[in-house]
Amino acid sequence: MSLLTLVLAAVGLSGLIAFWVSQRVRDLGIRMALGATRPRVLRSVLQRSLLLVAIGAGLGLAMSLLLARALSTVLLVPGLDPISFAVAVLVLVVAATLASLGPANRAASVDPMKVLRDA
Repeated sequence: MSLLTLVLAAVGLSGLIAFWVSQRVRDLGIRMALGATRPRVLRSVLQRSLLLVAIGAGLGLAMSLLLARALSTVLLVPGLDPISFAVAVLVLVVAATLASLGPANRAASVDPMKVLRDA
């Protein structure tokens, strides 16, 4: 069940980043036409997606800590197990990073001339 949840989160993030990249194709193409290199565009898209992941992981961790304390009476494991929280956050951050590599790679391979002609 948790693997399915992880896959769903990765697909959702990939879709979100792909949508964001498709909305910014013109901007990224103009940046590349003005001299931005492929690694710079790739880094820019990955930074944006990792910022979203960090915000989501922080909020999710805070909410799960609050809920773990409230549900500690019905859980079979200690509610505030730091290893479980760390592993869960690490797995989700790695999955989100891998999910955002595809859209970031597509963004970095935008043809600036095609974007400028379509504008």
